Amino acid sequence: MKKIFTIALTVTALTLTTAHDSRAQNLSVGLKGGVNKSEATLPLASVVDRGRATGFHAGAFLALQLSPLMEIQIEALYTEKGLAGARTDGNLSYELEGGYVEIPVLAKIRAPWAQDGAVAPYAFAGPSVAFEVNCQLRGHDGPTILNYQCDGPPVHFDQRKKFDYGLMMGVGAEVGTRLGRLMMDLTYDWGIRDLADSPDIPGEVRHGAFMVSIGFATTRGR
Repeated sequence: MKKIFTIALTVTALTLTTAHDSRAQNLSVGLKGGVNKSEATLPLASVVDRGRATGFHAGAFLALQLSPLMEIQIEALYTEKGLAGARTDGNLSYELEGGYVEIPVLAKIRAPWAQDGAVAPYAFAGPSVAFEVNCQLRGHDGPTILNYQCDGPPVHFDQRKKFDYGLMMGVGAEVGTRLGRLMMDLTYDWGIRDLADSPDIPGEVRHGAFMVSIGFATTRGR
């Protein structure tokens, strides 16, 4: 896990160092994290009820202010996506969850009536790419605890693509303080790529996740 967060922070730091000096006064750097509720279109047996898996996301971001109402935000996150299932007889329940390093590039637009020092609402959207770094199945089958890697027995879910891309979109609000900006976001992470890597898998496999985040960023111009 420490290695994953190091990757995320390094990507953001490299982006910061390549920013043009004339824009430096408009840059801010921040951290964010929160909870995911995710699902996937992986086909399940008819005796299994589908549900949403619970995970988390955390990472860093760099924001470049283009105008008082618009900025570009580049993020580097570790995020968990997957699905939950439960057999209708109640004896089996599980979560199939993959961990990804995800890099979104978001255009953020603030409400024109936002005032300094007040709560400022905004909306954002943009593309993202994601790289799988782990995948596990956890749950229980009666009294038996399940904890398996996706690529090993008895799961054998190795016919999948480990590079994903999609779109992120959402809304949020921020408030300025002496030290920086406090933010809260509600995001939908929409996976576009079909991750099935075998003709034996019926249908398409795509991720989708709702993300609730809190974050803090340095004040622009400091």
